[in-house]
Amino acid sequence: MERFDRGGERRAEKKHEPPPAPAERVRRARNFGLSQLWAKRVRREVVSIITQNRLRPGPTNEQHLQNYAAKVWRILNRTRGMREGKREALLEATARPYAFEGGPKPEHLEAIRQGLLRFFHEAEVSGALDAEAQLGPGEDQPKGGFRVKPNTRAQREAWNKGREALLEQLWQEVRRMPEFAKVGAQRIGLWRQTARGLCSIVDHSARDSSACRRQVEELATDEHFSRLGRDPELVRRLAEVVIPRWEELRQSLEPHPLGNVRPPR
Repeated sequence: MERFDRGGERRAEKKHEPPPAPAERVRRARNFGLSQLWAKRVRREVVSIITQNRLRPGPTNEQHLQNYAAKVWRILNRTRGMREGKREALLEATARPYAFEGGPKPEHLEAIRQGLLRFFHEAEVSGALDAEAQLGPGEDQPKGGFRVKPNTRAQREAWNKGREALLEQLWQEVRRMPEFAKVGAQRIGLWRQTARGLCSIVDHSARDSSACRRQVEELATDEHFSRLGRDPELVRRLAEVVIPRWEELRQSLEPHPLGNVRPPR
């Protein structure tokens, strides 16, 4: 729910609009949280229906049944208070995309549909759909020990800005290599991109590792860039200069806020 609220705040910033009022943000986050809770209950109900009816759909088709169930549940919520024929037409249309060879059997889809209709009717009659949800056993425990992630946006932006400055410094040094004296202005951007690609390799693989050597060779022999005029031998020569130099420059960077980049030695 907190991540959902942050997303709404970022979208407002991107559009240069004021964020919604606190009451509206609370309402949206609450509705989102309830939708996630009921989605989990529906998934558990589908597993129960499969077990009770001994459907044995197989792992692939079980996922199809779960996707179908999510669509059925969405239609049931949308059509509350509408005439019965409207709901039936939408449910029939939802089942059509699953009528393919090797897909779920029609009787399996019908079992899921009837089971969810009963489940929805029971929840509607009891008022559970309109009232604040009462958490059942185990539902108050975050799945997999979930914890709200810290908001590292400012730290990530600062880290990316520092890395860009180092990349520009590296390129200004590399640009003075004698090998680039004869490279035309229309192709110099291609070599700048190549240097950045070599830095990205070092960010994730140690310079002396087999993974680093393999990726450098793949970069050098890439057919697409070879057709654009990039010399494989010059790529290998560039790697000999860029990789050790970038390993030195990146020492000044702090560890990545999310740990997505190999820490400096």
